[in-house]
Amino acid sequence: MANDIAEFFFQQPPFTRTLLLCMLLVIAAEKLRLISLLDLAFFYEFNLEIWRPFTTFIALSGSTMNRLADLYMIYTYSKGAETEKFAGRPARYATYLLFVASIVLFLNYFLGGFLLASALVVALQYTWAQDHLNTPVSFLFGIKFKAAYLPLVSLAMKLLVEGQEPAEWAATGLIAAHLYLFLDEIYPKAIGSSSFVVTPKWLESLLPPTGAVGRSTSGYVYSRPDRNPPAPPKRGFTGRGHRLGD
Repeated sequence: MANDIAEFFFQQPPFTRTLLLCMLLVIAAEKLRLISLLDLAFFYEFNLEIWRPFTTFIALSGSTMNRLADLYMIYTYSKGAETEKFAGRPARYATYLLFVASIVLFLNYFLGGFLLASALVVALQYTWAQDHLNTPVSFLFGIKFKAAYLPLVSLAMKLLVEGQEPAEWAATGLIAAHLYLFLDEIYPKAIGSSSFVVTPKWLESLLPPTGAVGRSTSGYVYSRPDRNPPAPPKRGFTGRGHRLGD
C-alpha cells in the first residue's frame, strides 16, 4: 500500500507533486497544532518573515471537505497545465506561477486577503479551462457544464459557502490568470509579436526544457490585416517607341 502511494506520488509532474506535498504537510501540521494558518498567512507588515508571500499559497483554509476539494483541484488543474500547456517547459510554468502569485499579492493589498491558496486554485482552473473551453466537466453532485464556466461556478460556490471576502480573494486568481493569458497570447498574437511575459534566463538555466514542448490550444482566434501587402504590379511603358534621331 505504501509503495503504491509512493509510486503514484512520484509519477506526478514535479511542480504539482511539490504543491500537493506542501499543502498536505501544512494540513497535517495544523491538525497536530504545530502551527497556525496565521503563521503562514501573508500580511503586508510581515516584519521580514520572508516565507509568508510563498506559504500563503499553500495554506488551505475552510472545512475538511473544502480542503480536500481544493487538493483535488490543484492535482487536476496544475497537472493539466504542467503536462499540456507548459509540457517540457518547467521554467515557463515557474514563470507563470510567479506571475500569477505576484498579481494576486498586489490585488489583495487592496482587498486585505491573507490566505490565498484559493486564488491559486481558481487561476489554475481558468488557465486549464481556456485550453478546454468546450470540454464537459462535472461539479459537486454531477452537475455538468462546459469547462469555460468552471472558474465562475467555483467562485459562485465560494461566495455561497464562505461569503463575500473569501470569494473576492479567490477572484484575484482569475484576474491574474487572465492577465497572464492576455500578455502571453491574446495581445502578442493580435499585433504579431512575441509574449510580453519573459522567462528569466537564470530560471531557464535552473529549469532547462525537458522532452516535447507543449503549446496552448486556447479558443482565441486572431485576424489582423497584413502589414506588408503585396505591391501592385508594375505597368510597363505601352506608348509608341522612337529611335534617337527620328
